[in-house]
Amino acid sequence: MGNQQNNSTFRTTLLALIMALIVGGASFLGSPAWAAEIVGFSSEAAKNAGPQYGGSITFLDGYGAAFPPTVWHKGEGSQWTAAIYHEPMYETLIHADIDKFGPRGSGTSKFYHSQGFPLDFLRGRLAESWSLPDEKTIIFTLRRGVMWSGKPGVMESRELTAEDIVHSFKVGVPRYGMPIFKDMESMKATDRYTVTIKMKKFYIDWDHYFGFAHWAGASIVPRELTDEAMKDWKTHVGLGTGPFTLEDVVEGSSVSYTRNPNYWDSYVFNDKKYEIPFIDRLVKTVIKDKSSQVAALRTGKIDVYDVLEKKFVDSVKRSAPEIRMIERAAERAWRIGMRLDVKPFDDLRVRKAISMAIDREAFINALQGGAGLILNAELHAELPRTLHTPMEELPRSTQENFEYNPERARQLLAEAGYPNGFKTTIQAYSREPERDVVSFLAAMWKDIGIDVKIDLRDSATLDGMLMKDEHAPMTFLANSVGLPGTTLLTFAVDESNTYQTAVVDDPEINEIYAKWSSTLDPVEANKIMKGLNQLWLSKAYVAYAPTPMVTVAYWPWVENYAGEVNDTCCFSVGGIFARAWINSDLKAKIQ
Repeated sequence: MGNQQNNSTFRTTLLALIMALIVGGASFLGSPAWAAEIVGFSSEAAKNAGPQYGGSITFLDGYGAAFPPTVWHKGEGSQWTAAIYHEPMYETLIHADIDKFGPRGSGTSKFYHSQGFPLDFLRGRLAESWSLPDEKTIIFTLRRGVMWSGKPGVMESRELTAEDIVHSFKVGVPRYGMPIFKDMESMKATDRYTVTIKMKKFYIDWDHYFGFAHWAGASIVPRELTDEAMKDWKTHVGLGTGPFTLEDVVEGSSVSYTRNPNYWDSYVFNDKKYEIPFIDRLVKTVIKDKSSQVAALRTGKIDVYDVLEKKFVDSVKRSAPEIRMIERAAERAWRIGMRLDVKPFDDLRVRKAISMAIDREAFINALQGGAGLILNAELHAELPRTLHTPMEELPRSTQENFEYNPERARQLLAEAGYPNGFKTTIQAYSREPERDVVSFLAAMWKDIGIDVKIDLRDSATLDGMLMKDEHAPMTFLANSVGLPGTTLLTFAVDESNTYQTAVVDDPEINEIYAKWSSTLDPVEANKIMKGLNQLWLSKAYVAYAPTPMVTVAYWPWVENYAGEVNDTCCFSVGGIFARAWINSDLKAKIQ
């Protein structure tokens, strides 16, 4: 087969069909007239002035308060931790082309959702090109001239080679343990710039795991870094091929990066090529308290805040009307997991009762500022109808799981042998909003006779318990809804996965998933995946609380930015902010 960027018999149209995100048009709220005229992404004045070098961007993302920045290794915490902090400096083979397809391009994707980018949205990063000569072979051809930053005592500055790719997956695969790698026969550096992967079978999401899922092990690190060396964040200072290199980590406060002066990529603006990044520093701030987060945004201590909750929007608009805002549906599903290996949750009637006892409209009004999405996950409502099934098209027996019906819930409990209810425990992260959410849910379950003890844990502790299947009978987690196969694998198929809270090994679901993952025809693959999701919903292994609406909020002095939160997956912003710049004159004027 030819270059995957141009044509692929297997995949050129596949993800384009299944993953084009249908998101409503962006709205800019609260900006005064003068601001709309002279600043912002569409500003004529900004276009004429062109990019500016210098300054810094401080941002808070959806994981900014969740994971301790000093944890850089899955063995010491969540698999996400290393991923989100490595990302600005350790690049993937492929990433999304925000210049071509985002708000600044065709408008077909806003780049808000994690993981879900069709092949037409992708461009080479460390890989210049890629191909599938047959269904079991993947070949990546590396970009030449990409240089590693050197560091005394660690490595000399040198060119990226295929051996680095092989090494990265060798240390990354054991850390992250994604099932696709069990079907990998070999990965070899066939020459200095070529990596050849042999699979036991075709896997439909190969590009995701090998190309751009940095959280799954696809972040490329130098071969000089051993698995042991990866654990200490200080080892990573100054290293990388990305637009930024690690500068410093302040426990409980921030992770800062500095501009990589030798970065290989460039940016074309008004037909002129520029070296990037434009900014000197990028700071990922860690603020655990929601009110403190909002205060930092209002006062300009945060330049970009991508998860401003609905309940704070009006007050921010009043106090800081210059701030630009883009409302979006959160890319997360709020899941109540129930362990099938623990009674009474092995009984479908009990699981249905748990879901029917949730007053979702009250939930939205009380906890989400009146703006939320009653989501029948796992496949997000913003996916095409070839994958997502609207609520009204689900079987009646499944629809009722999402309807508030405490009387029917009590009836189901009685039929299951629990006429007086039962006692159980639910675990959640000890941060906002989880602690408020579980309290609200517990009160509703109390109404049908279920006495739920709340056990709040810090992220590292709870993730450790989830990894070992030592979590409570119930859990509440807010996790991404992205690429369909990944989402179903994570929460429905792979019993060993950290976030498969049901601890279920369902042969029927496993069989259908395996059929989907090896299907070459995109139309048929979509049918299989849609049916698989419907089957998953019918078994009620998970109950779903409403997904909130959130707002990307940013100050207008951040130019050439249009609210993107991912250019690979999962809050990967290095490539995005490498292309943004600070309008220093405007910042001084506003502040």
